[in-house]
Amino acid sequence: MRAFAVRTDSLGQPTAVILGGFFRTLNGQPFVGVGAVDPTSGATNATWAYHTADLQTFRPFQILRFTQDGNVLFGAATGNGGSMIAWNIGDGSLKYQEGTNGNVVDMAVLGGIVYFGGHFSGYCGLVPGNNFCAVQANRNKLIAVDEGSGALQSWHPSANTTLGIEALAAGDGAVTMGGEFTKIGGVAQQHFAEFK
Repeated sequence: MRAFAVRTDSLGQPTAVILGGFFRTLNGQPFVGVGAVDPTSGATNATWAYHTADLQTFRPFQILRFTQDGNVLFGAATGNGGSMIAWNIGDGSLKYQEGTNGNVVDMAVLGGIVYFGGHFSGYCGLVPGNNFCAVQANRNKLIAVDEGSGALQSWHPSANTTLGIEALAAGDGAVTMGGEFTKIGGVAQQHFAEFK
């Protein structure tokens, strides 16, 4: 497991634990990368819709991180390229999935925008990620999308180096990031940056 999130009811009681990682089975069933279990028994949670055994076609990813904002769960994923994923945490229904031509490793939500970071150089659109995707927009290691629709935003301060971004966080009106970079947004800045 690499990531987990907890779905709660209106009283704040846990109703499911959503698991993400590099697994191919969950409770003996062929679920790849993401699945949900009952918080008490550990049994597979049938009310979470997004269980999958399909790694090679329309869900080719393995989850690295989750971030939750209200009733939406966001996932950063790797595999053949990278994926940025949003689900309804209540039932596991997919809201959108977008792809990049390299790994997506983390994300942060601020002011209705989701900021994703990773090891990519291009945005592929509303498709699963692929190392050889048709790039729709150049985005070096950082991408911003509308939280509700997934629409690509103009913000793209480009980070250098092969790996670029490794972690993101948001709060107090700022998005912060850390990684391998030595330049970001055209400015010499080693390994840590903040945007307000």
